[in-house]
Amino acid sequence: MALLKYTLLRLALLAVTAGVLYLVGLRDWVLLFVAFLLSGIISIFALNRARDDVSSTLAKRQQAINERMQAQRSQDDPGDGSADDQPDAQPDR
Repeated sequence: MALLKYTLLRLALLAVTAGVLYLVGLRDWVLLFVAFLLSGIISIFALNRARDDVSSTLAKRQQAINERMQAQRSQDDPGDGSADDQPDAQPDR
């Protein structure tokens, strides 16, 4: 949800910036270029909290994935990983 909120805020900021620049008199590709540039710079400061929310949400999600993978590995591996459980690479002669 945080990622969707951040994305919508970025798009809204781009639209507002483009609208203001259109009223100022910019047109065509110059309007788009300057709107993207200015909205990107403004979002660094204006959307700091939303970006932090997205970052923490993604970090929590990644941590949960890592924990599930670790739990799956421990279920798949019946041994404790010691050398005694491993078969010898070469038979004794």
